Amino acid sequence: MGGPVMAVADQPPSVEPVGPAARLVSGAVVAVFLAAVVLFAVIVLGAAPEAYFTGDDWGTIQQAGSLRGLVRPYNDQLSIASPVIYRALIEGFGFSYGPFRLVALLGLVTAPVAYFVTTRRAWGTPLAAALALSLLGLGGLDLPPALNHSLILVGAIGCAAALTRDRRADWLVMGGVALCLTAGGGGVAVGAAAVVYCLCTRATLRRWLAVGLPCSAWFAWWFLVGRDAASRFAPDAPRSLSEMVSDASRVIRSPFEYLAGSNPVVTGLLVVAFLVYAAWLLRHGLRSSANLLAWSTALVVWSLGLAVSRGFSKLEELELAVGQSVELSYRYRLLALGFLLLALVPPRGLSWPAPGRTSGPVRWLAVAVLVVLGSVRVVTLPSDIETTAAWWEAFGRLIQAELLVLDLGPAVVPDEVPMGDGFFDLSAGEVRALIERHGTATVSTGASVDQGLVDLGVASAQLQTRGRAPCRPLSRPIVWSSDGGRVLSLSSDQPDWEIHVRRFGNEWVRVADARAGQRVALNLPMLSAKEPWEVRADSACRIERGT
Repeated sequence: MGGPVMAVADQPPSVEPVGPAARLVSGAVVAVFLAAVVLFAVIVLGAAPEAYFTGDDWGTIQQAGSLRGLVRPYNDQLSIASPVIYRALIEGFGFSYGPFRLVALLGLVTAPVAYFVTTRRAWGTPLAAALALSLLGLGGLDLPPALNHSLILVGAIGCAAALTRDRRADWLVMGGVALCLTAGGGGVAVGAAAVVYCLCTRATLRRWLAVGLPCSAWFAWWFLVGRDAASRFAPDAPRSLSEMVSDASRVIRSPFEYLAGSNPVVTGLLVVAFLVYAAWLLRHGLRSSANLLAWSTALVVWSLGLAVSRGFSKLEELELAVGQSVELSYRYRLLALGFLLLALVPPRGLSWPAPGRTSGPVRWLAVAVLVVLGSVRVVTLPSDIETTAAWWEAFGRLIQAELLVLDLGPAVVPDEVPMGDGFFDLSAGEVRALIERHGTATVSTGASVDQGLVDLGVASAQLQTRGRAPCRPLSRPIVWSSDGGRVLSLSSDQPDWEIHVRRFGNEWVRVADARAGQRVALNLPMLSAKEPWEVRADSACRIERGT
């Protein structure tokens, strides 16, 4: 295969425009890019103020409790970076969730900034900015649990930039690979990309050592500690090859689908464009194709790893159980998109076809397409953020309600009771131990636990306008256990009537006011305790018992 031979030490030719007007445009694009990043950060940080520690947060806090815990497999992967950050934050701020969200948000916005800075010379400012901003569109509101994926993406971007530099960047290569491998399972894909890049460029011994040392350390950990670890989300039964290929292809397609705004026709066109670009690069030899092959390998390794170690059907069942919309997790799609964007970065020393005539229009056409697709995303983003924020806040209130109940002690919730997915399957005793070690994790909103559950909105009532159905008036309080998601519906002919509840104390707590003929649907979750609720509604009657 023919084509130009490029030394690794070659400096990338800049495609930045020249002249006062061009520099003014470039500066304006930079300003818009930075403003968009800041605006996104402000919107996300303020979107779910009532979010709280959930799922992976609790598992990571427990993992960070000891040095041995840092090297113990976390959900079948090596995860050191996030627990170290969590340990520093929990020691400094206790169970205040704001600092955790802020640090995770910084990790999320650092990725597009890093991509813009490291690819601006190769793409030109407008296209680099448009591609970098696409990484923000996948930002979720479960910020702290996704911190490891943000760290991996930042490390991958730094590693990709360092790999194209001379030997002076070897320490950056080693640091990037090490950060990724110690941040989570996605780091294995970054290590594979670095190895492929070294093979394609016939790297020096020093560069091989920079890549090989952290990879060898990871393999030593896997052989000694991690190879028998199992994921919480591993498939329940052996899966066929076709099922794993289907899941892997789903991950590989995800960044194209996202960039296409989920339009299947545009998705197909983007895939074809990528394949044409790949074929054009391969014609110029392995060295020219090193970046493409390396980060395409990362995308494939990441997708296959997820297909083997994660049962997507099991994850979807979990999402449905907690009321979240079912889709491929944004954390998985974020890394897939990042690897694709890194694979697209043009190699050094290789000009676009017909320089001076085609490169400018091609880039501006790409910018226009991305801006149009991005604008569609911007229009839908507020609604998506509002929906997602409501879900995370409701989940956070539920976790705080569980903590209020846990505070009542083992007599109410025995230590051996599993706390479920919201607490990373820790037992009640393990959660209490974490709270005792790091300070109180509950924010009591009332004088009693019952009042706190009502104030949190966990014990709640929904007013309905349907007419009163025939029923027998209540002669005494209802004893209610709302297992299986059942709700209790009440109504009354009185002009104004009230509903009171109690569970753990003697004091009745008002949960709703209603008017004559209104139905009130009560949601009274059991949480982790067995004690039933008591419901009192003088002059009311029970309408139904259903779901």
